[in-house]
Amino acid sequence: MPDAYLDAMDVGESTELWAKVLSMAPGKMIAVYVAETSDGVIGFASGNLLAEAKFGLDAELGAVYLMPHAQRSGIGRRLVAMVANTLAARGANGLIAWVITENKPARQFFAQLGAQLLIEQAYTWEGDDLIEAGYAWRDLAALAQACGE
Repeated sequence: MPDAYLDAMDVGESTELWAKVLSMAPGKMIAVYVAETSDGVIGFASGNLLAEAKFGLDAELGAVYLMPHAQRSGIGRRLVAMVANTLAARGANGLIAWVITENKPARQFFAQLGAQLLIEQAYTWEGDDLIEAGYAWRDLAALAQACGE
């Protein structure tokens, strides 16, 4: 996402949005995990089953975020593993994740977890023309193992 969008984010609005998303999720379509310390929430990961497969993949890793001080600690890997294991238990076989091509740390993170680059494509977000990369894991057990599970 563009920096201007991220800078304008509001915790209250984000909380309301997530409450709405979680209340509307049909059945067991979504998996969300939060990492928390005594200081509060330090990160989260979310994923969902797809109503229609994309590139032969039936689930999506929708978001992974960690506060800067929590990055490179293994927490992100554990969050991704929990999402992958939950979606696999719900019948998913493969997972796709989308990332802005300029986000090199996220791209490296996905590659370290064994993701394969499937596609790069243009799209528009809040009026900005961007390029996103789609990364795939076709074996969720292997993804969990790469995460250290």
